[in-house]
Amino acid sequence: MSVFKKSCFECGKKVDKVKESLCLDCYKVEHPPVKDIKQMNLKYCNICGRIHYNNYFYDVEEFEENLPNLMRKRIEISDGYELNEIRIADFEVRGSKIGFDVVVDCDFTE
Repeated sequence: MSVFKKSCFECGKKVDKVKESLCLDCYKVEHPPVKDIKQMNLKYCNICGRIHYNNYFYDVEEFEENLPNLMRKRIEISDGYELNEIRIADFEVRGSKIGFDVVVDCDFTE
């Protein structure tokens, strides 16, 4: 942590790191960290209760556990960021539909 704080040009917040004179929050608004998310072709089997993805059948719990690693291969991060973590929120199987939110945590690259 730096002894001298820098000011964000946009919001005026005092922070340790700025990029293009912006704090991380303001920089993310101007330059979103996620460039692209490739769509996943998921199928839920109502008979066996498993999820089919990429020629493999997963138990629902196993799929939810492995989903952050599977998403890591499908998310393209914009230049200027490094990926810290991918979290899955609100995972749900309803009927034959599979839904979830992806939370991507990024930081500036040095």
